[in-house]
Amino acid sequence: MRVRDGEVTLDGRLDRRSAADLAVRLAGQVSGVVRVVDLMGYDVDDTVWSSCPRAGSPRSPESRPGPGAAPRV
Repeated sequence: MRVRDGEVTLDGRLDRRSAADLAVRLAGQVSGVVRVVDLMGYDVDDTVWSSCPRAGSPRSPESRPGPGAAPRV
């Protein structure tokens, strides 16, 4: 995490997308933060259910782009 002039940049990697999204939301709620740049990566997208052709089929893990990808703001 880096902070400069009220802008917080979060980068790193977590196991789940929901955890990465929560970190970004919480950073945005801190007093004095005016912008959050999200460079967080994750291993599994646990926010989307993929359609399964049959019951019991495993979901395919999704990966989020790592550092160097365009940041979400």
